[in-house]
Amino acid sequence: MAWDDKPFLRSYMSEPRGPGLSVDRSSFDACLRDAARKEGVRIETGVARDVEVHPRHVRVHSGGEDRLEIRASYVVDATGRRATIARKLGAQRTQRIPLIAWIAEFETADLGALVVEASPDGWFYTMGTDGGASVGWVTEPGRVHPRSAERELRAALVNAPLTRECVGDASIVGMTKKMAGSGLLDRVIGDRWIAVGDAAAYTDPIWGQGVSRALEVAERASEYLRAPAKARKRLQPLYASAIAEHWLEVERGRDEFYARGLNRFDTGFWRYYDQQARANPLQASVHER
Repeated sequence: MAWDDKPFLRSYMSEPRGPGLSVDRSSFDACLRDAARKEGVRIETGVARDVEVHPRHVRVHSGGEDRLEIRASYVVDATGRRATIARKLGAQRTQRIPLIAWIAEFETADLGALVVEASPDGWFYTMGTDGGASVGWVTEPGRVHPRSAERELRAALVNAPLTRECVGDASIVGMTKKMAGSGLLDRVIGDRWIAVGDAAAYTDPIWGQGVSRALEVAERASEYLRAPAKARKRLQPLYASAIAEHWLEVERGRDEFYARGLNRFDTGFWRYYDQQARANPLQASVHER
């Protein structure tokens, strides 16, 4: 990792919040589906178009030619940052400091390590993949035009020597653009529904604890769903508070980390983050929400 002046190495097993894991999301999701099928779960595919909450059940309707209707006692929103179910039920997303990640897939040898590096133009993370290396460039919105993304990324790598050393002059076989900021729903739970994972709250990729946090939230959500009906009303605010308090804790750490970047590089990207952080100060506690 190269964030301050001197790069340093750290074992992924020594992270205080649990081991850091680099996950191939497509393969991981396929494994989850296979495990669910083995447990007797019926898997249907479709896009949720309408959600109706009734006193004793919830209905989810999909669109398209093969219109599907699913009726259940509860629905769990695990749709990621889209939060499709929760937003259709009126929840709203708060995104505090918008950032963009341009992800380039390079044809090069597997790295065997995760490399994180701050630069004047943002920061980079590089990890090995089956076919080479994936480089994420986190920067401010509007900085990069899609038509010139590859050229601008290579230009930014001039000021990121560790990342440049990882990929050299290897060819880029694809680029994608993703949201890289952090966000929180104003409501993460309600009668007959609950949001988990990134649907409830998502964090900056610099935090890098997505898998362990998702498992933690899923366990808490399952405890809620298994609780007696009379206890669920009491547990709803406890679940919401736990989600929001963790998000606030991560955001405070994020601000401190990015402040170190500003101290090293007094450039446009780091000034952008600092200005956004000052314009959107964090509350001391979820109870101020």
